[in-house]
Amino acid sequence: MVSIEGPEYSTKQLTYQICEMDNRLHGLIDVCLAVLDLSRDSKLRLGIPRECQAEVISGSFTGTRYQYLLTPQLLYIKMESSMPAGYTDDVRRRHTETVAGSSNFMEDVDQNGQTRPEPHPTGSRRREHRTSQQTMRASVAYMMMCTFYVLIALFVHSRLNSYPKAKFKASSEAFEFLEENARAHLELITGLGARVAGSEANIEAENYIIYTINRIQRECLSNLKIDLDVQRVSGSFILDFVNVGIGEFTSVYQNMTNIVVKLSPSTGAKDSVMVNCHYDTVIDSPGAGDDAASCCVMLEILRAISQNPNIKLMHNIIFLFNSAEENILQTSHGFITQHPWAESIKAFVNLDSAGAGGWELVFQTGPEHPWLVRTYAEAAPHPHASCIGQEIFQTGLIPSDTDYRIFRDYGHIPGLDIAHIKNGYVYHTRNDQARNIPEGCMQRGGDNVMAILLQLASSTKLTNPGEEKHGSMVFFDFLGYFMVVYPQRMSQILNWATFCFVYLSFIKRLSKERDPMELMRLTLAGVLSLIVTWAIIIATSLGMAAILGAAGRELSYYTHNLNIVWLFMLPSITAAILFHLILQRNMFKRTDPNTMALVMQEANLILWSLVLLSMTLAGLTTSYVPLLCILAPSLTYTVLELLGVKSSSMLFSLLGSLVPSLYATYISYMLFSFLIPIMGRRGSEGNPDLLIAGLSSLLTLVCLPYHIAFVYTHKRVGQVIVVTTAVIMLGLTAVLYTPAGFPYSGTASDMSPQRAMLVHFDRRFHSESGKVYKVDSGIWYMPVDRHSTKHLTEYAPSVVSPARQATCDGVYCGRPYLYPMLNLVDARKTLDFPASPLNVKHVSISLLDRQILDVAHVKLFFAMKGPSHVTIFISEKPQTRILRWNFGELVPVEVFTLPTMTEPTFFIYFSHSGNTTWHFSMDIHGEGNKNLNSPLISMGLAGHYLHGDNQITSDLLSLEKDLPSWISPVSWTATYDEYVF
Repeated sequence: MVSIEGPEYSTKQLTYQICEMDNRLHGLIDVCLAVLDLSRDSKLRLGIPRECQAEVISGSFTGTRYQYLLTPQLLYIKMESSMPAGYTDDVRRRHTETVAGSSNFMEDVDQNGQTRPEPHPTGSRRREHRTSQQTMRASVAYMMMCTFYVLIALFVHSRLNSYPKAKFKASSEAFEFLEENARAHLELITGLGARVAGSEANIEAENYIIYTINRIQRECLSNLKIDLDVQRVSGSFILDFVNVGIGEFTSVYQNMTNIVVKLSPSTGAKDSVMVNCHYDTVIDSPGAGDDAASCCVMLEILRAISQNPNIKLMHNIIFLFNSAEENILQTSHGFITQHPWAESIKAFVNLDSAGAGGWELVFQTGPEHPWLVRTYAEAAPHPHASCIGQEIFQTGLIPSDTDYRIFRDYGHIPGLDIAHIKNGYVYHTRNDQARNIPEGCMQRGGDNVMAILLQLASSTKLTNPGEEKHGSMVFFDFLGYFMVVYPQRMSQILNWATFCFVYLSFIKRLSKERDPMELMRLTLAGVLSLIVTWAIIIATSLGMAAILGAAGRELSYYTHNLNIVWLFMLPSITAAILFHLILQRNMFKRTDPNTMALVMQEANLILWSLVLLSMTLAGLTTSYVPLLCILAPSLTYTVLELLGVKSSSMLFSLLGSLVPSLYATYISYMLFSFLIPIMGRRGSEGNPDLLIAGLSSLLTLVCLPYHIAFVYTHKRVGQVIVVTTAVIMLGLTAVLYTPAGFPYSGTASDMSPQRAMLVHFDRRFHSESGKVYKVDSGIWYMPVDRHSTKHLTEYAPSVVSPARQATCDGVYCGRPYLYPMLNLVDARKTLDFPASPLNVKHVSISLLDRQILDVAHVKLFFAMKGPSHVTIFISEKPQTRILRWNFGELVPVEVFTLPTMTEPTFFIYFSHSGNTTWHFSMDIHGEGNKNLNSPLISMGLAGHYLHGDNQITSDLLSLEKDLPSWISPVSWTATYDEYVF
């Protein structure tokens, strides 16, 4: 029998069997009584069945303190907490009433009120009390978790591969963006082949774009006006790539082209917004994704706006089609520093790509001018943006850059950087073709960009942003359904308020406890255990990456992405579960499981609040992630409690984690899609698996702590560990000993090849007198990932047999590097294949004059002539220092080299269109008693034939034919000459 005694209650008797626990007494304990609402200090009189009695008397039945008094007939318990309102109905709904006589109680209580000890099973240790929640096996709960996350992953995959329906002329208005038109442009432009700056194909693309613009200009409605200008530019500047491990170098260009279109109201306008793309490509690539699709979208946007009679622009829209972005951002520099329309530009939108297809992502904004991203959020019908991308890009993890940087740094104007990031395997390869851009992709991009441009061109903030000129924004989309945008200063207030809310809520709970120190101890232990859990997750993932590196199996996930699950995720999950199982059997063995479920939920929120505080103090806009991990579960927990869902149940933890788990999976899916292909072109130095393992651990440590309480509330957790370990071992065995671990694929349906550069070279080394003392030729085989030549040597030994290890024997290793990447792709880890000498012109250089300025200074004047792309490497001799030269920003900047190369080295990237000669000079300082007529510098000049008849030789074609299908080569010819001046 159960009765309630207290001045505020009349005695009420209910029949109930008490053998279960709940967590409803102030969120910590419940003795599962079907009673009315109880106030603090009410007395319970219970008839306790035999199987529950010993636990209640010993106090192991609950983690909350209570006072009890045994009599021969009754047990009085003085509770320290009150039950929540409405509890009685919930208990009645979830438990069956049974008749319980006091005889059960009396059988195990002696006349002195002492409990008779429970007999121990023969040959076994006394087992801890298990509640009804614990009767569910941990394997069932684990399967629920796995199913939950598989469904989330499938939903995210489906969502990120959905596109709006493409529009066609027959069913659309003339002023709508039509993918049909954009795709027709794309097929024509990519049909020209690779469009390297200075090539005939580049010029043909230029002519087609101009032709299309002229046609649009003729058909433009009278409310708008279109002006076209073709700009030829020359210039030079410095690029700082220190953050990606390259250093600084100087870029020089001559006679390059920009196609510039100004769409303005018929009455004219002073200020402008600009949108930019580039129609050039790298060697051998048709460049459908990078970046022809963007240029085709811009052409169609220009046509659609020009056919809209209702458009009333306040500002001009400038369309920039630049011809040499792949020449390391050259022609965008020429436009923004030299074109007369550049001064009118107040904001810009840059369109680029690191793949082909997918959702276009806003990954950089600003600097400052938060109104820009707010405008995007208001205008874009299909938003996809995140400040996570911006902060990742600024870390230097991404070995590339876009024209956004040039407009920002040299034009000092704010903008939006938008790029496609899906299917990076085809980026800068021969596979970057129009067929890899799915239907609806260009429609999505066109709808978004056109809406943004029209909004910007109609906004008064373009001219006068007012208070929104300064500051940063926190911005992100939620699965593409909507955008969340708010100022960073507001995020600081919100973050601090959330931090205080978490701790005030916890303090309030402490104040209602008779023994707050016990709750404090448990919660602190929970927080510390979760910190250790995070460390275990990260260490396990990185440890697995190190093991794979030691075994030579890096990039095992490159083609088979699901390998990430059993290589990185499952090991860290298993290690974390094992850690908590040890805690459950040792530190928390006498703590109520339901209490532990609540403590872990509270501890997880407290830990995330500490992360939130740290990121807020660091000024990171990505602090919204821990904010989401606090607010969404807190709200969900409250709703679930009101609905009567038990907080120790798996359903409670799954639903509570739904929003952060869904968002974390969404972001991780995007990052994996973006970063995994990049690992195949990040260079031979460093283990790329460490980055992927780190990203995997972040997803795990976000999601797992929401569910880790199942270790305490479910039985047979060891079975989960055993089964998961078996899966890990099976997956690891497959990776190590079967084709499932082979990184590359060359099949049409699963194109993820190894990238390699094939350079048929001629080298000549000149003495101080100019006499050639060394000549050699060959094909330089240069893979650009961690495995370098390993897999070619292992799987195609007959191909490799005639090759020899490449050497490093000159300025910048004496190798015709096209880009400054010596420290990323060490020449000594590459191969030289035999090949016949080239029949092409070498770069010619003449020392025109040598002026002695004083006893310590000399000025050298040079004239150089070569193919459209020339790279120059200069190193100083001892006691020599180059002070100035007459290009770039006048002061030489060093590029990174190998640790064994101690002399300062400078890298110059020169490109031009047409038949030009470059004249340049440099001032040199001789230190000490340096003889200024002695050798001062060594200079290497590499002439690159990236297009035309001289690009490919029969030796290159023969080697390409012999290579396995899983290698995607990029081939050209190059000369190298080294001089001493």
